[in-house]
Amino acid sequence: MKTLFALTAIAVLSAAPAFAADVVVPLPHFDSIELQGHGHVVLKPGTEQHVVMHRGGLEFTHFQVDGNHKLLISACNAACPWSYHLQIEITSPDIPATATGGGTIDHQ
Repeated sequence: MKTLFALTAIAVLSAAPAFAADVVVPLPHFDSIELQGHGHVVLKPGTEQHVVMHRGGLEFTHFQVDGNHKLLISACNAACPWSYHLQIEITSPDIPATATGGGTIDHQ
């Protein structure tokens, strides 16, 4: 029984995707943010605009700035694991307008 438990634990842990911590996402300037899908975004005031992904992975989450200077964050693509958690921090001198379709955007 212990062997079965150990093998199951190894299989589960090896199947779980590895997510890099604190990934800086290089993006052009944006004036607004839209979060599509589940996730948590924190907006903070700062001298320069930048986006840091604290939890999640670029293989599952897509970032794009459209022609209207809106940052579109697609939280989870079709390959996303069921236990996927997305946490993003956005720093900007001006807190941009926000919209969400399932996740949360908090202001600090």
